[in-house]
Amino acid sequence: MMYHHVGSDRCSNDLEIFEQHLAYISKNFTSVFPTFERLPRKPICLVVDDGYYDFYKFTYPLLKKYNLKALLAVTPKYILDDTDKDDALRLGFEHNDLFQEYTNATFCTYKELKEMQQSGHVQIVSHSYSHKNLLEDDANLEIRKQS
Repeated sequence: MMYHHVGSDRCSNDLEIFEQHLAYISKNFTSVFPTFERLPRKPICLVVDDGYYDFYKFTYPLLKKYNLKALLAVTPKYILDDTDKDDALRLGFEHNDLFQEYTNATFCTYKELKEMQQSGHVQIVSHSYSHKNLLEDDANLEIRKQS
């Protein structure tokens, strides 16, 4: 099951409804990370795209509350080491502006990612380096050989 972001703007899931989803999932499924081991009965893999700050602020606490696991697909180009920006600023941008405003820590920081990874509730995965839209006319799909 895949989500994008929660509790921020018109392009996100409503926080209350999202929590209801997680409560239902926790009662009816076993959340898992991808593995080559035998899966439990009724497994589900939760995936959240892009690694926006609202994941750390809203989703991560709910994962802990309901003892769930989720993959968080991040784009390293937009990740800061740490920040002193406040929540209102970090959460205050429209969905379409989050990438342009990344210097305002609109994405999880490396410090936050490390905390979440160490909790056992979150596994960090790659969502490409820069989130390039491959449908754009200038998208370079040429494969380069390593020397």
